[in-house]
Amino acid sequence: MEEKQKLGLGLQSMPPEKMPQLLQIVRMRNDYLAQEGDEIELDVEALETEML
Repeated sequence: MEEKQKLGLGLQSMPPEKMPQLLQIVRMRNDYLAQEGDEIELDVEALETEML
């Protein structure tokens, strides 16, 4: 649980120029991402351990 919290905080502080690469990686395995406008909701709790 602590590692997931650290990961979540790390994602929030990620430089914007790295975000497209992150989204590409996540979308390869998770095509259900909820998107509102420019924001994408990523539930770290719902991701498989391998993806994390």
